[in-house]
Amino acid sequence: MVGLQPGATVRRPPMDSEPAKPKVQLLEDRIRELETIHAQLVAYAEDLNRTYLELRFHLQQMTKLNSVATELARTHSIESCGDVCVRGFVTLFPGISICVYVNGPENNLRHLGQQVNPSLAPWISALDELATKALQEETPQEAQVTTPSGALQLVGMGLHAHEKALGCFVMGVIDRSFSENDVQMIKLLGHSIAVTLENAYLYEETNRLAVTDPATGLHNYRYFRQSLEEEVRRARRLGYCIGAIMADVDYFKAFNDTYGHELGNSMLHAVAVEIAQSLRQTDTVARYGGEEFAAILPGCDAAALARVAEKVRRAVARVTIPIGDDGRTASVTVSVGGAWQSAEEADAESLLRAADLAMYNAKSLGRNRAYVRP
Repeated sequence: MVGLQPGATVRRPPMDSEPAKPKVQLLEDRIRELETIHAQLVAYAEDLNRTYLELRFHLQQMTKLNSVATELARTHSIESCGDVCVRGFVTLFPGISICVYVNGPENNLRHLGQQVNPSLAPWISALDELATKALQEETPQEAQVTTPSGALQLVGMGLHAHEKALGCFVMGVIDRSFSENDVQMIKLLGHSIAVTLENAYLYEETNRLAVTDPATGLHNYRYFRQSLEEEVRRARRLGYCIGAIMADVDYFKAFNDTYGHELGNSMLHAVAVEIAQSLRQTDTVARYGGEEFAAILPGCDAAALARVAEKVRRAVARVTIPIGDDGRTASVTVSVGGAWQSAEEADAESLLRAADLAMYNAKSLGRNRAYVRP
């Protein structure tokens, strides 16, 4: 028996201590722990990949949306706005059918642009029906229609600016629902389209006012001179004659002195309406200045021009406006002069001078006459 050294301490294991695990068991536990960590990492990687793909998809959509918004910002006409809108929706949502509508003065919608899958053509009325409901709504409105090809999912939204409904759009697709992200993209694009439509209306109205006489509603002198140059070039190129008439209200200063400028303006407007209604839609009529009016008549020779000039004279002679509460009315007459040129001799300045001279000939013959140079 080995003896203990003096001062040595005897160590005994605690009574409740468990026996040490074998190395194999420790290794198996470590493997299971690593497998759990690996599974967690795989799930995390899959989640990151899904997030990456979603972010990439959203980035692609936002890039497309930005491209569409940029193209919309360059659009200044209402009609071209419809084409850009349709292309924008198809770019963001391939395979859809889309109708864009513009609102009329009495909430009467008309198609501004559309692209409809041929298989959905019989169901275009469903898009029109939702458009009527969606017009007044500033958030997307959804609907569903059963068709032989499957469930037609529809979404529509009004296009509003400054509390005014400018139009709306409706898009549809078979057997596909619109996700929350789709709805958000639709709202963003819808707001861009509304701003574009409003700008287009303002742009066209500004251009209209720039070439319109405010007192009569006819074109103004500037527009007339530009149109005359264009019509002369077209007559030369296409080989047809061109005519022009000038009409001056007789004794208009005396009318103003007698009844005042307010009634004078009313009379000018009434005369302008009669002259415009006496001409064709292809003719261009304008207030040339003061109480003088001018018109361009493509394709009119001397005989046709004489008939038109006399028609204008008679129409104005029938015009009356009330000048008091007692039923009294006033009227005026016009002296009308006309001139025409063949395609070979067509020239804007000489044609206008000839028509103006013919008008003074009508005045010298006693006024309230129509005179066309032979």
